Amino acid sequence: MFYDILRICAGEVVQVITATEAVEGTVLSVIDDGMILSTRNQASEGLQEEVVVRISAISYVRFFDQQ
Repeated sequence: MFYDILRICAGEVVQVITATEAVEGTVLSVIDDGMILSTRNQASEGLQEEVVVRISAISYVRFFDQQ
């Protein structure tokens, strides 16, 4: 069920919280064991990068309004 909810949110801006980090970005896709986000890398002058967050590590997901 959690996978299904995340899958229909492709394109949404979210913040994913784990026990060790918070990652903010746009949901690109959800695979069997992870969520792929497009994020801005502050160290490389705001260039986009893809980050995979393991589903088992996610504590919660915050969805942001896109206005």
